[in-house]
Amino acid sequence: TKLEIIGARLDAHKKDADEVLKSFDSSSIIITGNGTHLAPWHATLGFVQRPSIPTLRSLTHDGGNVPFTFVTIDEVLPLAFIETVEGGERVTRDETEEEAARAAWEKSRSKEEVRLRDELCKRMEKIEGLIERVERLAGAALEQVRKSEDSPPDHIDAMMDDFEDAEDVKPLLKALTRSDAAWLAITLHRKQLKQQESMRADIESDLTSSFPSRDVRSIRVVKIRDARTTKATDPRTAQVTIWNAEEMGKDALVKGKTYMVTNLIPTLPKGWTKSEVYLRTRKDTTWRKISFPTSAP
Repeated sequence: TKLEIIGARLDAHKKDADEVLKSFDSSSIIITGNGTHLAPWHATLGFVQRPSIPTLRSLTHDGGNVPFTFVTIDEVLPLAFIETVEGGERVTRDETEEEAARAAWEKSRSKEEVRLRDELCKRMEKIEGLIERVERLAGAALEQVRKSEDSPPDHIDAMMDDFEDAEDVKPLLKALTRSDAAWLAITLHRKQLKQQESMRADIESDLTSSFPSRDVRSIRVVKIRDARTTKATDPRTAQVTIWNAEEMGKDALVKGKTYMVTNLIPTLPKGWTKSEVYLRTRKDTTWRKISFPTSAP
């Protein structure tokens, strides 16, 4: 018996490279039933340029990955969207409903972004005003501290927190020495610069926390048939569920056109019949439009 195998892949048990003759016990070739067919007795051993084409009629629900097949699209159903919300609940929407949900989310997120930006700007304006008052109080001591190579005294950080938290800073200003006022002005100015540099990142961080990205996946179902059939066999159709179909674009799949499809996975085994089967895509599934005869004598 000779077999024609399509889509075989090497499974190496060792991650590191090894000599071929030493790898017999540490590697294997993985094949699937849907990628394996009986070859004629006269078939030549080795690689072939034109392998047999798996057809929908030849597939089994437990045969694993379908390496490739040639199909014609009979119907392209509208997009649907599945969102996983908090608690794991799934909400299904059509295109119109998804556009509305997406617009509402973006509007709420933009509103929150404006609020966070205004709040941060007010905080920075408060620090800027405080810096001006403290610099006036420091007087000549400010220039002396700027020329100094010393580090700020340990109590300046705590003092800065007191000023930022206080609703009325007048009592705190009266208690300041000129030296402390100078160090406080310099420390506040450095903090202001850091906040300006990280302003965008801080806003994005807060937005990510309050408005995390929506967990939405798009799906589309297409109905297909074999691109080539014979009169001797009954036609078999399939429904293919395409995940992340929106990323393919609106006109990627066209009714009546023929495609070479790679890497389809059988699904819904209990729903398989002699006339219809169910498949789904995976991340590396590709659809390539081709010119292929729709029938053969």
